[in-house]
Amino acid sequence: MNTVNVISLRLKKGHDRRFKSGHPWVFSNELQTFDAKTTPGSWALLSDAGGAFLARGYFNPKSLIAFRTLSRDPSELAPWEPETALTRAFQHRQALGLTEASFRWIFAEADDLPGVVVDCYKVGTKSWWAVVQCHTAGADAMLPALLESMPKVFAVERILVQKDMSHRKLEGIPVEESSWQRGGSPEKIHAVPVALANGLSLHVDFSRPQKTGLFLDQISNQNQFIETLKLRSRTHAGKPIRILDLFCYVGQWSAQLSRYFASHEIPSEFSLVDSSEQALELARKNLGEHADVRAMKLDLLAAWKDPALLEHQYDIIIADPPALISARAHYPQGVHAYQKLFEQAMKLLTPGGLLIACSCSGLLDEEGFQHALLKAEQRSGRSMKWFARGGLSPDHPLRSSFPEGSYLKCAMGRSSDKPIA
Repeated sequence: MNTVNVISLRLKKGHDRRFKSGHPWVFSNELQTFDAKTTPGSWALLSDAGGAFLARGYFNPKSLIAFRTLSRDPSELAPWEPETALTRAFQHRQALGLTEASFRWIFAEADDLPGVVVDCYKVGTKSWWAVVQCHTAGADAMLPALLESMPKVFAVERILVQKDMSHRKLEGIPVEESSWQRGGSPEKIHAVPVALANGLSLHVDFSRPQKTGLFLDQISNQNQFIETLKLRSRTHAGKPIRILDLFCYVGQWSAQLSRYFASHEIPSEFSLVDSSEQALELARKNLGEHADVRAMKLDLLAAWKDPALLEHQYDIIIADPPALISARAHYPQGVHAYQKLFEQAMKLLTPGGLLIACSCSGLLDEEGFQHALLKAEQRSGRSMKWFARGGLSPDHPLRSSFPEGSYLKCAMGRSSDKPIA
């Protein structure tokens, strides 16, 4: 990041309450006059309307979120370097015992590195690979210093940088292909085994990954659901338990369930649904050759009435779609898509069947998520009893002053033994 040309920004009078309460963002309409030609991602110092120092961070005149905070400490005005933030973030996760298997190292604003996400994957038994996502112009500007500092804090051997997220366009920066920036491009990246905190080892395709490769944010929810299964006394009288995994990607949910059922000698059948044939191939591999698996390549949002999907009812259904609300302008359509997804899933449940319903759309808050579930119940004719709620895994820390960081919603419920009359 260029620390020579530091720009000065001031908040408008009366627009400092939210920021002083701890929120890390300043919107463009909250700032006094600024130069619209400033290079996106420029280093900036923020003051209140009277000129008193508030924070240092970076500035983007092309973004609605114009200023993002790096530090509020006035003693840290020296040239910026990320090693302190990287160390604090790593020590936090280490103190919680989260660094022995794949984990999220940097969670953007929660770790004082806005616009940056870093996931670390334990490859095999000893090697560590990191995937860095740059979501903003400021993250791009910080990237060289990040790449230099990361191995000093944690021994990552390879680093993949992702700049292929479509929402980068909102920052006025280009969408680019992913690239290996440290350690060179490995020869084998299509089915790399990585170790997860719940004891699973899954194969990941690092050539075309969703998110950073796996959904580390769901680990706690998957563990919670397995604990629920352990407490269930219901038996199936020898009949296989049927599981439908919608938007399965590489089978992260189903692989955990398959391992559990196999360890308890419970027969099970898995129907995996995704729009990507490559993802389905890895999902089959991750469930193992002994699992009873049927894989279906299907665009669920467009083809719910596919006969292969509807020929059974299912004892467990996982509905964990990608974010269906990408912008506020798409909110009504996105909410409708969630309602339709959950409604169809409920219709396919056996009486007493279990549903895992998820949303990773940050624009859908808890109230909106609850409303989507309610509408789905009403339209499906099913009555659900929700017995557990989930959220982000502990390597995705939250700050009370930044509710936008709490994007993941997860509800676990059981259908009534009889449909609603």
